[in-house]
Amino acid sequence: MTEYDKKRYEQYKLAYAAFIALYPFGLEDLQGEIWADIEGYDGDYQESNYGRTKSLKFGKAKILRPAVDDKGYLHIVLSKKSKTKKSKYKKIRVHRLVAQCFVPNPENKPEVNHEDGIKFNNYFENLKPSTRTENLQHAVKTGLKKSGVQNYNSKLTEEQVRKIRSSYIKGDSKFGTTGLAKEYGVSPSTIWDIVNFKRYKNVK
Repeated sequence: MTEYDKKRYEQYKLAYAAFIALYPFGLEDLQGEIWADIEGYDGDYQESNYGRTKSLKFGKAKILRPAVDDKGYLHIVLSKKSKTKKSKYKKIRVHRLVAQCFVPNPENKPEVNHEDGIKFNNYFENLKPSTRTENLQHAVKTGLKKSGVQNYNSKLTEEQVRKIRSSYIKGDSKFGTTGLAKEYGVSPSTIWDIVNFKRYKNVK
């Protein structure tokens, strides 16, 4: 995790603390709240269209407490008995459960976007199926992610990117992917992507 990622995680934790202080743990339904069984758990868990998760295990209903991960998403942990009779635990992001239960996905897109860019807002109308490309484009549009050399995680300047492309010599010990990677402190795959315009496409 980079220093920037660590700072972002600290921000997420502070936001989470404020969020969870107001979280509705009561069993009474919220206005317009609908519940659906979570597939694969034999009726032990339900998800609501508001993004609340209910456990019905052992005949006792309770609202589960979500946690926040290092990317800023809420998640919960579900468990079920395996064939060996031992419980298997799985951490699942809440927005994926809401989408699975309430958001149509006729094109079978693999990811889910928060339309308003707020990762804690898992209300079903705020979620939209997306491809990886659509998700990244949306992240840039909402300010969750910067593009190209504006990325906070970027280690290279535009001048460095241009120099890498102009000096690259395939297979060369100094000016090949490995040599340039050592010189600029990035991975060989990053050098390869830069040379082939898969990264920093906006730098000409």
